Amino acid sequence: MDWRAMTDADLDRVTNLAEAVHLDYPENSSVFAACFRLYPAGCHVLDIGDGRIGGYLISHPGRLDTPPAIDVPLKRLPEPLDCYYLHDLAVGEAARGHGMANRAVEIVVEEARRGGF
Repeated sequence: MDWRAMTDADLDRVTNLAEAVHLDYPENSSVFAACFRLYPAGCHVLDIGDGRIGGYLISHPGRLDTPPAIDVPLKRLPEPLDCYYLHDLAVGEAARGHGMANRAVEIVVEEARRGGF
């Protein structure tokens, strides 16, 4: 079980997991697709084998004064970029208790540093 880069083929699985985990904060699949299209380097899934995912991580650069709205797809990244957002993180029940959320946050910090944030 480990985090890997998201691919187009993962988007439906990400949406399904989001619907199961984030009951009070649903996001349309177009939100995940837009983030992936705009900043694929910040999108990861937790591969648990057999074509299944146990979590997902969506992150991207942004602006402190313009946080992304829930359930609204990004059309573009706002300019000038001045921060890095952990947009969404979910770890499903089957993958919990293994430190995978901690590792996801480390990935976000690494990506933000690479981008100079």
